[in-house]
Amino acid sequence: MEIGKAESLMEKENLKQSRRDNRKDIGRKNEIFKHGIKGIKKITGKYNTSKPLTEIKISCPCGLKLTWQDHASSLTEQGKEARTLTWIKECTKNLRTHSLRMTQGGMEIKLEALTDMLPLLQVTQNPPLDLGTRSLIYDIGPWKGENLLAGIETFFQKNAYHPFATCGNSECDKTGPIPMSTTAYNTTSEQPRPTRSKEHFCEGETCFKTDPTAAAGEPI
Repeated sequence: MEIGKAESLMEKENLKQSRRDNRKDIGRKNEIFKHGIKGIKKITGKYNTSKPLTEIKISCPCGLKLTWQDHASSLTEQGKEARTLTWIKECTKNLRTHSLRMTQGGMEIKLEALTDMLPLLQVTQNPPLDLGTRSLIYDIGPWKGENLLAGIETFFQKNAYHPFATCGNSECDKTGPIPMSTTAYNTTSEQPRPTRSKEHFCEGETCFKTDPTAAAGEPI
């Protein structure tokens, strides 16, 4: 009699365990579908795969916001703006189309080519005394033409990151690395060809830079 009860309890427990395993398996498949198949359909807005892909909607960094810095200066407000504009023009002379907007809090630079984000961040690392902190500007597009590939790369790279990927800087540890595409040209050949690469950017106040030790699909 006791053996029968024990066997019955074991069968019930095995059934519960089997149901738990099934739920976990379903959860994993749903996660893949959400971030893979359903995700790419969501950002493209297309559910009919026979149609050509011409644009996508996904949040990507596309500009930079710089705030005014409070400090003692003999320059007037107009003088500060003029000095800052001279610096910005020098920084962006090798970039493609961009727009500049002066605000009460500082200035905003918005790019048309997403692959210009890394060069913009690199040339603005040492702003004049009139400018303080930098922060990224985001937009969801829709991204077309040259930006289409950069947007697709961003989507798949974000999904490739570890869920708890953090900055490699022990003093930062900010989660959520930001993938950025860039294009470089091999000037050693007679016919330079563009080479695409992807960097991993940390938006934390301690860093606000790329992490050279990061690898695709791994924690930054």
